[in-house]
Amino acid sequence: MTSSDEGDHAVVSSHRIEVTLLGPVTVTVGHRPVGLGRQQQLLAASLFLEAGKWVPSDRLIARIWDEAPENARERIYDLIRNLRDALDAANPGIGRTVVRQRGGMYMAAVSPDRVDALRLRARLRDAQEANRQEDLRRAAEQYEEAVAQRSGTDLLQPDEPLAGLPGRRAEDMRRSLLTAYQAALFGRLEVGLRLGEHKLLLPTLGEVVAAYPHEERAAEIFMIALYHSRQQADALAEYRRLREELIKEFGAEPSNRLQQLHQRILNQDPGLDLPDTEQPSDTATPHADRAGTSGADTDPGAGSETAAPPWPLQPTSRNVTKVRKVVGGSGPMAIGSGACTNWF
Repeated sequence: MTSSDEGDHAVVSSHRIEVTLLGPVTVTVGHRPVGLGRQQQLLAASLFLEAGKWVPSDRLIARIWDEAPENARERIYDLIRNLRDALDAANPGIGRTVVRQRGGMYMAAVSPDRVDALRLRARLRDAQEANRQEDLRRAAEQYEEAVAQRSGTDLLQPDEPLAGLPGRRAEDMRRSLLTAYQAALFGRLEVGLRLGEHKLLLPTLGEVVAAYPHEERAAEIFMIALYHSRQQADALAEYRRLREELIKEFGAEPSNRLQQLHQRILNQDPGLDLPDTEQPSDTATPHADRAGTSGADTDPGAGSETAAPPWPLQPTSRNVTKVRKVVGGSGPMAIGSGACTNWF
């Protein structure tokens, strides 16, 4: 077999390879880190984001250079050789097994489950499918697994994907990965509402809207959770806060969808009520305000209900605005479709 045509073999058994793209780009082989330079990291990210698939060299060139040099194809080949050498340094002989070539195409021949970003996307797809099938418990589990793929411990401040990598294409990939993470986070919160977890989610939701002050989906989830917790006034106040933010920053009113929700909360529309089996108690669980302090009055007898969240939620109000830096922060974001359709 020649180096220019290495065939279309099955993905290698890659139980010893781990690839991290949801933070700084790292590749480990048997727990041994692979030394990668900046352009090799870009190349690795481009290949491993499509693990098991052939990637044309033109696509790799576009991802690595904003303005491709005249000898881009030769430089891609050099980068491929360097990436293979780096893999061989961690585990001799693995370079050509993992990074394959067929004509003008290249492939990272590893299982997608060895790449954190691909695990995130796979769990997100599974969660969304379970949600469509009304299997809410499974949807919640898959959303949680998707969120758990993040790099870093903070729910609202995950590490920046492809951290430190320059260029427009790297930024595009970064935004795509952050959007997938946010879809998983918001999806889990929405499923939580449908599972009757609204009170337990209120502290987290208070921090989420602080982290995403212009995000209508966050406000929508928060408003519904507050209303289901018998906090109509707070739900209406959240709408006013968002409206003021949008007008101040963008000169825009909330969407028709959110305006309709506001009107229905104002009118105490029975269609917004939970089923009889999930009616909240008369006492509301306290929720975090913008500074992370308690918002509503606390019932001392409610401790057993609020002792633990329904899943590992560990947001913090410290510097939550950092999140906006890596997603642009230039306007309201649309992160997937809302799952609160049973209230609309």
